[in-house]
Amino acid sequence: MPVRKLKSGKYQARVWDKRAKKYVPLGTYDTEKEAGYAEYDAEQGRLPEKVATPKVAIPRGREKFEAFALRVIEAGKDKWAPSTYHSHLRDLQKHLKVFHAMPLADIDAADVEDWWNSMEKQKVIRKQAYATLRMVMKRALTRRLIDYTPCLIEGATKDHSKKRPTFKSDDVRLIAMMTDDLQMRAAILTLLGTGARIGELLALDWEDIDLEQGKADIHRHLTPYGLEEGTKHNADGRRVLLLTNEAAEALRAYAYSVVRNPQEPVFTNAWGRRMTYKAFATRFNPLRVTAGFPNLNPHDIRHIHLTEYGRVSTLGEVMERGGHKDYTSSLRYQHTDEERQKAIMEKLERVMFTNL
Repeated sequence: MPVRKLKSGKYQARVWDKRAKKYVPLGTYDTEKEAGYAEYDAEQGRLPEKVATPKVAIPRGREKFEAFALRVIEAGKDKWAPSTYHSHLRDLQKHLKVFHAMPLADIDAADVEDWWNSMEKQKVIRKQAYATLRMVMKRALTRRLIDYTPCLIEGATKDHSKKRPTFKSDDVRLIAMMTDDLQMRAAILTLLGTGARIGELLALDWEDIDLEQGKADIHRHLTPYGLEEGTKHNADGRRVLLLTNEAAEALRAYAYSVVRNPQEPVFTNAWGRRMTYKAFATRFNPLRVTAGFPNLNPHDIRHIHLTEYGRVSTLGEVMERGGHKDYTSSLRYQHTDEERQKAIMEKLERVMFTNL
């Protein structure tokens, strides 16, 4: 039978094309009767080369959440870091399923609250998924598809991650000394000596390292989806970081032990290709365990460096060193512990007494 019912519940009109020896679809319709009329009209005249499916305007707020959310996320793909894009996509596909089939206008505060309570045992994941949900509903509100956003959970942005233990630079040096692998030692001490992100470290090619001047040109970062230009939060981000003498010496020792090509990666895996996060972790994790710091991770090393850098620099200088776009990220490294306060007070007293 030319007219056939689709899984969606709609009806597809078709006519037989003698030349192609197959049925050609004319379009989809809400009722079998409408599809029959379309089929009859086509048989009475010339078979159209292409018949487009009639577009039916979706009433305000009746678009399904999943379809709208997917369009919002895809629209942001070129603006976000790859990790951010995939995070939103994962939240939509895995953690926001309860809203998929619901029209935007039907999602109310009670629905969001019920979903929130159902995720009680996954607080960190819940917070991230809520951010995706709130972004989508805010976009729907901006486009006037809904009258208000149902995302009204108080304290939803509260940080539920466990407090990280405090580590010192000597802890990192001990880990570096646990290996005879000059490459791993150089990688660990370069992290400690620059405050670079692990992705920025792994993206370095030999042409990005000036061994004589002790500098590293940070202009790319490695992600699970490949190399990306700029920094994690800024595609145009680029900064030149002076190395500590310790890091520079470790890099020189490693450089003299290998054959270097300017366009090849500094840190490589067992096959000579660019080292990945997983390859780094495979080598790093046993070292930290042996040194007695099983919970110390690469980002902790960045935190250690920027904290120590922040003790002797301004907030703006910490922002530049860390590659931050806003001051709030850098403020966490401006510690005012007792040692720092003591140094400040000594300087203050010298100034005060000098002016007497």
